[in-house]
Amino acid sequence: MTLVSAVEFYGKYLGLRGINNGWIYNIGAVYGETILILFFLAVAVNNQKSKFLLRSTAGAFFLYSIVYTIFFRPIDQFHNFSVTVASLLIIFGCFYYFFEIMFYDYYLEKQLWKIPDFWVATLLLLFFSSSFLFFAFFPKVIAMDAKLWGTLNFMLKLIGGTMYLSFGLVYYLPLLREGNQDDFPNDLATSKS
Repeated sequence: MTLVSAVEFYGKYLGLRGINNGWIYNIGAVYGETILILFFLAVAVNNQKSKFLLRSTAGAFFLYSIVYTIFFRPIDQFHNFSVTVASLLIIFGCFYYFFEIMFYDYYLEKQLWKIPDFWVATLLLLFFSSSFLFFAFFPKVIAMDAKLWGTLNFMLKLIGGTMYLSFGLVYYLPLLREGNQDDFPNDLATSKS
């Protein structure tokens, strides 16, 4: 969340001053965030082969970012193709996380709604599914009417903002209650007596 906030604020700062900010979004949001999310998913899954696969995918994406920047598109131009690839990698990583939940007994004794990693993977899947569609057709989207493009961009930012806010809530909400993280009440609407 810190990386995304820093990228957004510094990117906006540069943009308002008329300075090309493409490099900050490419390095921070396209490549850095994707690699961090893939490492998060590697921590969230329980199977050692899955952990290795996700870490290897993050490493391969890092190498891809270097090759793509050197040979195909300069770092100061927005890498919308790389966003599409990154979104697909994250979507597949989330699907694999859900696959593990359904087919392995790791969470058999727990209630899924109490597991923060489950919510993070769900929100990542929601956000990156929508951003995948937005950036896969970016040349067409950018050529749209400015009002429609602005609306789509706003919706994507709203989904993203909700996702990042929820990341904080799913991990810090248990700290506001007595007991440990697995001690949620049966009904979140009930107040403490």
